Amino acid sequence: MAEAAATHPFTACYSPSQPPCVPLDTAVEQCFLFSAIRNPQSAIRNPQSAIFVSEAYADDVQYVYDDLGRLSAVINATTNEAAIYQYDAVGNLLGIVRQPASTLAILNFTPKSGAVGTSVTIVGLGFSPTATQNSVTFNGTPTIVLSATATQLVVTVPTGATTGTIAVTTPSGSATSSSSFTVTSGSSTTVAPTITSFTPTVGVPGTAVTISGSNFATPAGENRILFYTAQAVTNTATPTSLTTSVPTAATSGPIAVTTPAGQGVSTADFFVPPAPYTASAVAVATRLTFGQSQSVTLSTANTIALLLINGTAGHRIGVNLTNVTLSSSTVSITNPYGQVVASATVTTAGAFVESPLLLLSGTYTISVIPNGSATGGMTVTPHDIVDLTGPIVSGSTMTMNLTNPGQQSRLTFTATAGQRASVQVSNSTFSNCANERFFFREPDSTPWIEVGVFLGAPDYMTIGGTLCPNIFMDAKGFQQTGTYQLVIDPTATTTGQITLTLYVFDDVTVPVPFGTATTATTTIPGQNAQLTFPGTTGQRILVYINNAAVAGGYSITNPDGTTLVGSSMSTGAYLDTRVLPQTGTYTVLMNPTGSAMGSATFTVYDVPADVTGAIPPGIATTVTVPTPGQAARLTFSGTAGQKASLLINNTTISAGAVVINKPDGAWLASIAITAGFLDAVTLPVTGTYTVVIDPTGIALGSF
Repeated sequence: MAEAAATHPFTACYSPSQPPCVPLDTAVEQCFLFSAIRNPQSAIRNPQSAIFVSEAYADDVQYVYDDLGRLSAVINATTNEAAIYQYDAVGNLLGIVRQPASTLAILNFTPKSGAVGTSVTIVGLGFSPTATQNSVTFNGTPTIVLSATATQLVVTVPTGATTGTIAVTTPSGSATSSSSFTVTSGSSTTVAPTITSFTPTVGVPGTAVTISGSNFATPAGENRILFYTAQAVTNTATPTSLTTSVPTAATSGPIAVTTPAGQGVSTADFFVPPAPYTASAVAVATRLTFGQSQSVTLSTANTIALLLINGTAGHRIGVNLTNVTLSSSTVSITNPYGQVVASATVTTAGAFVESPLLLLSGTYTISVIPNGSATGGMTVTPHDIVDLTGPIVSGSTMTMNLTNPGQQSRLTFTATAGQRASVQVSNSTFSNCANERFFFREPDSTPWIEVGVFLGAPDYMTIGGTLCPNIFMDAKGFQQTGTYQLVIDPTATTTGQITLTLYVFDDVTVPVPFGTATTATTTIPGQNAQLTFPGTTGQRILVYINNAAVAGGYSITNPDGTTLVGSSMSTGAYLDTRVLPQTGTYTVLMNPTGSAMGSATFTVYDVPADVTGAIPPGIATTVTVPTPGQAARLTFSGTAGQKASLLINNTTISAGAVVINKPDGAWLASIAITAGFLDAVTLPVTGTYTVVIDPTGIALGSF
């Protein structure tokens, strides 16, 4: 059996938490081998088992199965290379052999039998894409090749053919099939089969099943029976009846019978209970319709419910559980291959269970399994969730109307590493908006698509966003270049409408020469300004802010990214003299409050060493402080018990303080520089005292 190439290109990896993911054509052997070790049956039957898949990355692939339904080969549809799976006599996976595209080989053919004129598809490697360059024989009898690709030939059973192997010859060589094609006498029907009923309707693997209908093929080998996704063996066949057994990998859903004349699919479903439950444990088995509620009652202990629903690739399934009287139960959603894609423990409070994005279209099973001996019921309402998707442009305002429980909005935009983004919510109708959220998803966190055991969503960048009106979410920095998603994700069944604006931007970067007033202006909500200057270890600086036309704060960042100091921002604010701890580029970060925009003028002063000198008692001493941030330090000798006073006149310094420090550096007395006179103070110890003249902010001058 050969399956068509996958319609979704993807990459594979063992789990979202074990990167990197690599293209499937290089990872597939590892992933299937890993799957086979963990779960040989599902790994062999389901080529996607235990593989996590992310859209839009790798080449399409083609899966090839043998007569037992086992994966026998995976062909890269772009390179035509293949991975060949080898099994022992009891079905254990022995290994995987890679074959280049140039190797001529027959991997499989379908059907396995048929009368003269039956169409046969041969899957392999090394075929010529030109039909006339391929010669095909059925046990030595030649036939005409109707169509050809490098991996597939379509032919018909020729007149005179007898049972035997199929051979293909190309200019590069010859290959023969490992199994025989059975040529029948023409007893097969030419009308597609019809299934009218089957019995029983619930069964575990190994259960005998009789299928009734019409136009079944004889012999039995010409009937291919599928219990939804798993192939079964046809034991006996008449035109109106088939006997078979439930295959090991069977999942719940319709039964299909395929003959050379076509396929018939049952309108009813066959239900396969999960291990360790038996058919007698299934108290409720029915198919649901999206949007319609189904009452489920489990009045007997240790009974379960199996509910089927058709899911669509690219959609999600949400299940609202209300009116719950079961004290505790586990409600799970499984995909067409039987892997759990979502699960939750449900109490009488109810719950909303939702799947990730679905890769496969088909029948999904919602199982309700009471925990312990609990009995009771619930109302189950399934929802077909189609997320709202599309692009959003920086600066544009969009209104998203989320009307379906579980529905998300995923808006894509591009950003480069180092850029930042902010979000303004202007209107919202969510009733409990404080409990709702939105977030950014990074380019390497592409939403995981269900295709096996879903281990949870990958990490994403949360910006703390709620869906309340007039909420502004300050900017979040991006570390990668690529396509990001702005995801609006209401909780559970919450619905509503939201209007928001996205801003993506670079911060303003301005160099600040020492001593030069430099104006920085932000024009986008959330945007910051970064003013840079060079500094060396031990250098002293003062930062002065003027003409601040925006509220906010500012900070100075060291070259290693740590914060040196921070403060609020206003006209006349300043950062007093600081000693730089490192050599490199420093950044003054202007951070407006919320969505505020505007400008401020910054001046960074290179502050030289303080002015020093002596101030002899009784002698007038003139001191000049020429640079903002600079102070003057004048010393005098004093004896314990002496008194000292200080007269200040002819000062041109507008503001500041005059402090007398004791010999140990401790404060003794102080006055404002404009006060003019410091009254006598008693000197407590003998030694050298220091008079410190410290102008305020950028004040300078003399006295």
